[in-house]
Amino acid sequence: MHDVFISYSSKDQKTADAVVNYLESAKVRCWIAYRDAQAGALYAASIIKAIRTSAVFLLVFSENSNNSKHVLKEIDAACKYEKIIIPFRIDACQLDDAVEYYLSATHWLDAISAPMDNHLKNLVNIVNKYLEKTTNVISDVKCITSELAEDKAYSQLKVLSGIEVTEKDLKEALILDRLVYSNVFSIEKDLSWYKINPDIYFMLKDIKLNTVVGYINVAPITENCFEKILKGKLRADDVNEDSILAYDFHGIYYLYFISIVVNPLYRSFGAINKLTDAVISKIIDLSKQEIYFKAMVADALKSEGEKYCRMFGMDFITDSNHDSKIYSVSFLPPKFKKSSKSLVALADIYEQFDDSDMVAF
Repeated sequence: MHDVFISYSSKDQKTADAVVNYLESAKVRCWIAYRDAQAGALYAASIIKAIRTSAVFLLVFSENSNNSKHVLKEIDAACKYEKIIIPFRIDACQLDDAVEYYLSATHWLDAISAPMDNHLKNLVNIVNKYLEKTTNVISDVKCITSELAEDKAYSQLKVLSGIEVTEKDLKEALILDRLVYSNVFSIEKDLSWYKINPDIYFMLKDIKLNTVVGYINVAPITENCFEKILKGKLRADDVNEDSILAYDFHGIYYLYFISIVVNPLYRSFGAINKLTDAVISKIIDLSKQEIYFKAMVADALKSEGEKYCRMFGMDFITDSNHDSKIYSVSFLPPKFKKSSKSLVALADIYEQFDDSDMVAF
């Protein structure tokens, strides 16, 4: 059984994902269709079951959902099963007559004004009151901070990679992804890449919550693909399967640092360093298999991504044709910053490596 059913228009996916992210960070179990619904003929039935078995029906209300027949059907089901309904209004459109019929007597939460974070925190507190829970986002963060002081919070975060990563983990990573990027992968694309090379995904999980709270996606790609990205002419979501390589031969590869996302509630708890160390450890392990990298490229869509690139020692190359910044760094010879013990160890390996007899892919 889930605590909250999320009703929304697919056009408001980013906001719906932000709602789910905040609620699940506060240990509220959410049901959202694209992640949790059964495919095919069972899709509609799984939605009705989820509404029936959830304690709260949360409507992300906008002009998009106001005009959605599917959302109206979900509201009808929520009323039928006498659910607690919380409309979370994100724009000021006039209610459709049918929506007003169902929700005219309901208390609305207004989330039209900025910043959205304040409304999301308020939403978490209200949902928890309905669920008769004592925890909320603020108290949860205080709890994590207290545990961190006792070296407990950091230990409850674990990085999974390779075959440890599940389809559920990938779906949860997509929710985080949508909080940051307007153009994101589909689960089908993630799974297709995973089948080629599961080692490109690094998932940071909160073990107590059994939830992905951060991830890094870094993939070996063909030299041709590398050059297109380096020139700013290729987006991550346009990279096809033929450009993703498996680590199945000794040799020299090109690396594409695709993205890093961390739940805002975990950014001050060493999450980014933990993910980075996991990637560097993987690169060191690959060198023991005679798998090396010539260079790494990154397509920074946000200022946080640029900051990460500069921290690593990557050089700005050019502006892309899709409103981002391209960065790159050489591994052979190593030009990255030796800003941690793991990077010092990696530099030592690459400084001693002779690539004259190795095949480049």
